[in-house]
Amino acid sequence: NRTRTKVTIRLYQQQKLPKRNSQGMEEDTNLKGEKGEILISEKAVDTRKSTWHIFPVSSSVQRLLDQGKNSMDVRIACDQCQETGASLVLLGKRKKKEDDVEGKEKDGSESPGEEEKEQSHRPF
Repeated sequence: NRTRTKVTIRLYQQQKLPKRNSQGMEEDTNLKGEKGEILISEKAVDTRKSTWHIFPVSSSVQRLLDQGKNSMDVRIACDQCQETGASLVLLGKRKKKEDDVEGKEKDGSESPGEEEKEQSHRPF
């Protein structure tokens, strides 16, 4: 009995779609429209290897900037992750002073200058 070791991770850009009236015409209202998603990146990865994965999203970010926008909503999907026991992890920024003091008090193992930076990708 072979266990599955490859999973596919997909990144979707979430977009607000314009609200349409009964004639199918776009309505210019301040109400939130429905959300749609566009697949912006997809990658098959081996769950036996814990490593960083980089997803190319440059063209999606450039398109967003060309539209005069400055933020992007992204959804990450991995349909097979649960059945294989894999999990996705995303790190945010760490507060420099508070966390560094706490980290040194707890285990004393942090070296000077060692600082976690905001990551665009993360091992799983």
